[in-house]
Amino acid sequence: MPRMATRCGLQVSSSTARLPVKSVMDSNDSDMMPVVDAPSKKEVKSPFGLPERESEVYRKLILVLLKLLDPEFKTSDDTVLPKLLDFIKSQGGQSKSHHEVLMRILCEWLRKVCDSWSVLLEEAKVFALKVAGYVVHSPTGYGRFNSTGSLSTLLTHLQEGTMKHSNAVDLGYLCLIEPLLSSTEGRRLIADSGIWKDVVKMALTSASIYCLRESTKVLALMLSKSDVSTAETILKEITIVCISSTPPETNHGPVYSIYKENALVPKLSSLDEDRAVNTLNTCRVVFKSLMDEGYPAEKITYLVKSCQITDWSWSLINNKTPRRVLDAANRLLCILISLSWYQKKDENGQIPYEDSKYIMDTLLNHFNILVSGLMLYQVLDASVDYHMYLLKFGSTVAPGIELDSQGKQISDVPFCLHNLLFLFQCMPVLLCIKARETCTRQILEEYIDKLFRITDSKVMRLLYSWRDVISAIGEQVCTLGTSILLRFTQICPIMRKEQGVLVFQALTHFLREFIVTPEESVDARVIRTFHIEGDELMSKYPALLSACLNCLQCFLNKFDFSWRDSLESLVLLVFLQKILESKAATPLITVDALKLIDLVLRKFMPPNLALLVDTIEGSSIKNLGPQLFRLLHSVEWSIRDSTLETVRTICSISESRFPAFQTLLIDNKLLEVVYSIIETDHEPFVRASAVSCLYELAKVPNVWKASLSDKNVIEKLLLILHHETEGIVRVAAAKAITALFSQRGIGPQDMKVVYDVMSHVAQNDLHWEVKVECLEFWKWVMFHTIVDQGMIDGTFPDFVFSKQEKKIVKLTPEEIAARIMKALKMLSEVGCLQVIHETFYNEPDLAVQRKSGELIKKIAECTIKYKVKEIVDRVMRERLQTSKESDSRVSDGRENLIENDLMEVSSSSFSTQKNDDVIEQIVARTDMDLVSGLTPSQKTDKELPQINRVIMSDDDFIRHIVRLDVDQFLNTREKWILDTADGINSLLDDIMMFSSRAEDSSSGLNAIDCY
Repeated sequence: MPRMATRCGLQVSSSTARLPVKSVMDSNDSDMMPVVDAPSKKEVKSPFGLPERESEVYRKLILVLLKLLDPEFKTSDDTVLPKLLDFIKSQGGQSKSHHEVLMRILCEWLRKVCDSWSVLLEEAKVFALKVAGYVVHSPTGYGRFNSTGSLSTLLTHLQEGTMKHSNAVDLGYLCLIEPLLSSTEGRRLIADSGIWKDVVKMALTSASIYCLRESTKVLALMLSKSDVSTAETILKEITIVCISSTPPETNHGPVYSIYKENALVPKLSSLDEDRAVNTLNTCRVVFKSLMDEGYPAEKITYLVKSCQITDWSWSLINNKTPRRVLDAANRLLCILISLSWYQKKDENGQIPYEDSKYIMDTLLNHFNILVSGLMLYQVLDASVDYHMYLLKFGSTVAPGIELDSQGKQISDVPFCLHNLLFLFQCMPVLLCIKARETCTRQILEEYIDKLFRITDSKVMRLLYSWRDVISAIGEQVCTLGTSILLRFTQICPIMRKEQGVLVFQALTHFLREFIVTPEESVDARVIRTFHIEGDELMSKYPALLSACLNCLQCFLNKFDFSWRDSLESLVLLVFLQKILESKAATPLITVDALKLIDLVLRKFMPPNLALLVDTIEGSSIKNLGPQLFRLLHSVEWSIRDSTLETVRTICSISESRFPAFQTLLIDNKLLEVVYSIIETDHEPFVRASAVSCLYELAKVPNVWKASLSDKNVIEKLLLILHHETEGIVRVAAAKAITALFSQRGIGPQDMKVVYDVMSHVAQNDLHWEVKVECLEFWKWVMFHTIVDQGMIDGTFPDFVFSKQEKKIVKLTPEEIAARIMKALKMLSEVGCLQVIHETFYNEPDLAVQRKSGELIKKIAECTIKYKVKEIVDRVMRERLQTSKESDSRVSDGRENLIENDLMEVSSSSFSTQKNDDVIEQIVARTDMDLVSGLTPSQKTDKELPQINRVIMSDDDFIRHIVRLDVDQFLNTREKWILDTADGINSLLDDIMMFSSRAEDSSSGLNAIDCY
């Protein structure tokens, strides 16, 4: 089968071969569809009113759409029809004429879909529903589709079998309903036909998470587009399950009260439980979507009161209900209570200070009910949800003014709702921290004082109750703490720095509980009821420590903390090093600790402080070297890889920021271990990380000379480039060679083989990233070559020192052109110009072509700027005759000289050798070959192959690029790739070609999986 046919994933029986259709789509209305006779295409003169090429695309589209109506149509790949739908959408947006033609084709095809709906396969039905959704989104399409009655027929088919549809068809149904909501006629049709009830049914009963999500989204859009009475009707249909089970009268003031014991909700069955959870979740998402779209707060409040969902949710909270229902009711109450700041925030997104007291009381009442009911995880859920809603619908509380006991004004009251939420969420973690007689005790006491300053008496009383509840659960607080830290990681991206600092400080103090020694564990100030700590705590609850390390890493990446923000940052590295020394540390904990150490080294090394430190004596950092040396020999590849990443960071910052690390690298022989890992480790990721260390180390020549001067690193990197099977390692090796060359760290004796290997790999490697990195090497070759000719910062100065003449000379235009031509000649001799030319014109990867095009543009800009070609041509014309005569004499002399040399070599060679000697040498060589065949070879080292360097002359290169438009060439290439790979012509041709060959298949079926 031709290659083009292997791009589509279709299964069509032999009965669906190309049909001798008289007209592509039959219609009595001549305005609906032009007649296209398949056998006589040449007679058709653009029936669509478009150019012939574009009309041909629509002819193919019609034939493909007809194939979808076949009852035995199948697809073996899920991307074929989405690609076809994407084309339809993009084609319709090109122009008004394209849109009209497309609407005529699609409406007529949808009419045929309605006629054969019962026999269509599921894939065709879903595609048809999505096409119908695209059609009705346009006023023109909606009018044409609805006028023929096809839309009503299609909706009737869908409503008749709502309970029998698959999840895929339900999603297609929702794709049709959503665009109908964009027009007044569509909304009226949805209301009159009762389609909205189908959406409600999907939202409350569907077993598919995708259907639940999409139907809830459509319901929210439906409510926002409807008037208040219609929205109330829809919402009552959603919450019909709660109206019958809610107590008729519930009296509560501005703050929700706890229900009495006689207000119990009947116990839910398993079916009722699913229905209740879906109802609560649907209401939560709907109300949140309305708030996201800026729906008026008064209307949302009216809708909430009309369906009694608030009272029902509170009754579920206050009675024994299953965990799933309790979670859903709690989260719904969070969004409902968030209405208080949604409607009270000002134009700047701030909550007025006088209203914050009411909001705080509301939150405290909610937390009080949860704490009193021992709903631990619900407190955490409420803290996270409130934090997100507070940031989304009311950024912060506006500063207020209060009076102290002496009657003086206190401006900018430090208490805010964010701190209230932080305290409730972080309390279980704070409860695990013990105050000890250590150097950090004073820092801990200052942190506790800070927590008291950001709260008030009402919050404090409830927090003490929350503390007592947590203290009673014993070691379960560790499991609860793991959940808390995961939630902190979840809300880290939206937290403010003030609360971020509080979290960071708490986690640093909490980290000490895992490294405490028996001598430090005795203390009277203990509130928690469990006494495990140190290694025992780490071994029993490793997930808790891992969550703590990940949370610290998340907050350090989000906020650029320094010692000014938190003094705890000064001891964090010490704590992490002690974790590495612990025997209870699992591989996962070790990897997390190493990642955090790597981050701390990059974050907490102030440049101004590092310049004053020239030694690591007396610092805990001195112990980091032996720790890394030990971890580099770990049996776990993940530990070795993370350790190498830390060594790479140390190499990077030892260049200038913290030179004392150079001593750490040398004294602990870390680089010797890194070099051995490159040779012996069996994991490609580890080898790549080891080579990356060399890339960073190339910028620190002192350490390189002290640790690797006796190693042939260049040869090793070249062997990796040529023999390594993993692309990630070859990329790292190419980067390392480029870094060494940029620092002029490659000796002249190695340059020839480096040039040969880098030119070979740049043109022949199978990994495009390796080629790009090799071209980066050639970019540095170009830079050094032109700099050696006197260019400074991209331009030639007026005067320059000449090494040949040993004096300062003036650079004339002729001299500059000569220097540029000399540089080009040198680039030609090392193979640079051939590599650039080959990778630009004959490279299949577009990224590589862009890189080589960038180098070509640099050369072209330089030659054009200094008019190199014009000056060289003029000089050559002036000296043409003299040059010819001189070349003729030199050529004759050179030929005679070569002939004489050959004669001398020949005579001396044969005059010193006798026939007997030649025979003895042949016999000895034969014996050696026999012996070598009997004994196994001991040489297992890989060697570089002999590479024949291809040279392209500078004249040929200039001739190729002088009129080359690199950008236009690349754009044409990119467009060709897009048209070939993703073009609609290619897709339609593949489908039609496959269909035409279906009848030739021996089995009648042929599945092609290609997309």
